[in-house]
Amino acid sequence: MMLLLGLAGLALLIGWACAPLQIDLSVTASQVRKGTDGVPGRGIAAATITAGQPLYRLADDTIGLCDADGDATTSLCLGIAVHGSLAGQAIEWQNGGSITIGAAATMTVGEVYITSDTAGGIRPIADVDAGDYVSILGVASTAAILKMPVTGVFNSVVIHA
Repeated sequence: MMLLLGLAGLALLIGWACAPLQIDLSVTASQVRKGTDGVPGRGIAAATITAGQPLYRLADDTIGLCDADGDATTSLCLGIAVHGSLAGQAIEWQNGGSITIGAAATMTVGEVYITSDTAGGIRPIADVDAGDYVSILGVASTAAILKMPVTGVFNSVVIHA
């Protein structure tokens, strides 16, 4: 532990740039709840999906896990899954309104959350990487509730520099 702290301190002293800490939210799937003000969506899962994961539409019209460092298609987020599903089964998502992500997520109130480099992950906007597509999922209104834009996920279709 001392060695790691010593190396990190040395890196700061000599001016090495350190990459930001990449931490996705720890979503508690059993606690994900759609809000009464949400806009629902429904489709067929292309792969296993867990409640609380951001989703996108594949070319064959099935639903997969959104990925910020993928391409322009995989980064176009439809919303957040409100239950789990296996490939070939129905999946529902919420786009817009308040969605409960779960207590383990421990979001920071007022922080903007976006899709992650990890397919199906959610992270704070401060952790965006160069080369990532920026899709804003919403702003934390409590440690467990994400307030999505009324018009739905904001897919900027812009790559972060």
